[in-house]
Amino acid sequence: MKSDEVILSAKNISVTFPVAGRQLVAVDGVSLEVREGETVALVGESGSGKSTTALALIRAIPIDSGELRFLGQDITNLREKDLFSARRQMQMVFQDPYSSLDPRMTVQEIITEPLRAHGMQEIAEQRVSELLAAVGLSPDHSSRKPDQFSGGQRQRIAIARALALRPRLIIADEPVSALDVSIQAQIVNLLQDVQREFRMSYLIIAHDLGLVNHIADRVIVMYLGRIVEEGTADQITWEPKHPYTVSLLSASPGDAHLRKNRIILGGEPPSPIDRPSGCPFHPRCPIAQERCVTETPKLLEIESGRKVACHFSGVMDPPLVEIQSYS
Repeated sequence: MKSDEVILSAKNISVTFPVAGRQLVAVDGVSLEVREGETVALVGESGSGKSTTALALIRAIPIDSGELRFLGQDITNLREKDLFSARRQMQMVFQDPYSSLDPRMTVQEIITEPLRAHGMQEIAEQRVSELLAAVGLSPDHSSRKPDQFSGGQRQRIAIARALALRPRLIIADEPVSALDVSIQAQIVNLLQDVQREFRMSYLIIAHDLGLVNHIADRVIVMYLGRIVEEGTADQITWEPKHPYTVSLLSASPGDAHLRKNRIILGGEPPSPIDRPSGCPFHPRCPIAQERCVTETPKLLEIESGRKVACHFSGVMDPPLVEIQSYS
């Protein structure tokens, strides 16, 4: 059940990495919130900073500036010992189920690992059967190793592991992109089922707007480490305001004959080491003007919960596309 309680909040966080004597700005002043029972999606091309943002939110990598709060606690500068306790309530599901599971461990060992780490051995064995049932696997699978399972089954095991500590928040980084299309819908529907059963929040990292439209309540669009648009899933899908969001929709899966007003972006995103002046999207933007070259647009709230960072937001007509169904 959704509520207005904020589970996770980030205020103006930035992450940089030293590269060849220069600073690579991976996350540039990102602010966001995830509420209880809510699913928020971070969307963007590869290199947009969405996965780095997710890792920063759980302090898996250090942040250079900004503030992080989780369940009301400031975790920005927590010591590792205290952070370990806070992480009990936040877990991750990674993109590739073939590399995220230790091939030397049995399913039971994989699922009980977080329970043992947090001193909960006494309930570990009982919890395995419950969790395997919750993700649609048999308790008989507990003695097997990952190489005996398909990609979809491995992702179910990864989800069971993430659920073991009954977290309040799960961050899922491209949870279906490494799976066959025929399996993707099963995992998407499983994520929704376990969210209802365990009453938790999701932060989903994705590039597929079909997935986003199906599973997310709110969508945050990132480009070159910055948020360029935010709104409900329906607003982002059917009423995009930023030219970059329009271009992402143009590239979404669907029948080509149903697409109109398509925008094909030229070139690659600029390097985060050598960022362009003004709006970071202007070198690729089909409606860029002189102002875009010299003036960086602020992320402004144009209506309640609806934010856009563009000098000419809403100018472009959205593409008419068929969004892939996950039902």
